[in-house]
Amino acid sequence: MKTRAEIVAPDLETCKIFEPFLTGSFETYESAVAFLNLKYGVATEPYYKELGYNKFKAGINKGLTNNSKVSRTKEGLYCHHVKESEYINVTSAFDVISQDVPHNVHLPENLVYCNLIEHFLLHVLIFRENEPYKGVGGIVGIGGARIMSGVFVDWFGKQPLELKAQWAINCREAALKDWRFKNIAPLILEMGELYKEKERAVDEVFKKYVGDDTQPKISGAELARKLLKAQKERGKI
Repeated sequence: MKTRAEIVAPDLETCKIFEPFLTGSFETYESAVAFLNLKYGVATEPYYKELGYNKFKAGINKGLTNNSKVSRTKEGLYCHHVKESEYINVTSAFDVISQDVPHNVHLPENLVYCNLIEHFLLHVLIFRENEPYKGVGGIVGIGGARIMSGVFVDWFGKQPLELKAQWAINCREAALKDWRFKNIAPLILEMGELYKEKERAVDEVFKKYVGDDTQPKISGAELARKLLKAQKERGKI
């Protein structure tokens, strides 16, 4: 059974419209990462500090705390996890637990800086080079491409949001300055509108057959641990 994310995610045919932008330094995922490291400089800090990360995975710490020294949003840059070609959504508490994501995924050598358009293209490359194969937690690349196409709609669509957070303003400005923006933005916006519409339709189905969530709220990590425990118990039967 497909997850909600897979239902609303881009398919390979949709991603083919971005092929004209996957040339030169962005011809492969490996070459794109190498180019971006040269362009922006390599990361020097882990995304999460090891002690706190391991305590979270062990259930001692309730949440994940980003290493503030990693952020470069003042320059309009995102920090992309290179190993998202193997794991999905590695900054999600749920996915960290459910996939048992090791700390080395968050080490400096597995991070790369990029603007919004470059970040989007990295995820398209991941999907193109791995589809239909799956990573540990699902089809890799699709979630990031979907999320960023939605960000494009929010920032550059017909009714753009009024941004107040400085990091978002910086990242929007950096995307606007990208030389590909004029040609690629309409394509990403079209994709973003399509999948926002899909999300709304899926949400309506979930509400119809599942109903509104009336269960007590639990954290993503706690939910993942409960699911893993249930899976292990079923496996013993």
